[in-house]
Amino acid sequence: MKHIFCISLLLLSVSCVFAQKIYVDRIETDGRRQVMVTTKEYSVDDKDFNFCLKVFEGSDRRDWLLLVSSYAPMSMESVLLLKLWNEAILRLNVNNIKVDTETKPAYAATIGSMTTTIGSMTATIGSMTSTIGSITTIHPSKDVNYYYSVYELTPEEIEYMGKYGIKKIRIANGEKVWDKEFRFDSLGAYLSRSYKKILKQLETPIKKNKKKSLFDGF
Repeated sequence: MKHIFCISLLLLSVSCVFAQKIYVDRIETDGRRQVMVTTKEYSVDDKDFNFCLKVFEGSDRRDWLLLVSSYAPMSMESVLLLKLWNEAILRLNVNNIKVDTETKPAYAATIGSMTTTIGSMTATIGSMTSTIGSITTIHPSKDVNYYYSVYELTPEEIEYMGKYGIKKIRIANGEKVWDKEFRFDSLGAYLSRSYKKILKQLETPIKKNKKKSLFDGF
């Protein structure tokens, strides 16, 4: 009984820590309302990927999108495979790609030490060495590409993933694939919580900013 209580408390703590928050809620220039939650990062093989759920709400429809961003190069051939815990596989083809340029700051890295032999004491003891310095390489700042790939989702797909959970993902860009297996349902739970959070947010009408007159407050 004590173990069950501890596990329940741990799950509750994890749920609170990773509770999703609304990151964007605004009216776009085309009149649609965009709502987006905070991202969740996963290491997938040798790259870090950020996942984010968002929606565009128009007068007669809602477009649900999964945004995946990374320094890993993406293309219009990119595909996202999601294997659920019931062994079902969902294939999401990329809908759009956006590439931004970011500047990575300069940094210094120590790659080793230089030593010198002071002298020999005896043939059996060996030689004494002393460190006289280290080798440091300076890496200058540089511009790198950061990729955003967008995948369309339906409410039914989001609810299906939330019900059964995601066991494994595969991200492919047409030339290389990145895989990740989950020990427990993390990504599926994130999407389910994000979906419910966004639906709750959409229940509240957004306040449109009133255009200020030239003479207001003058």
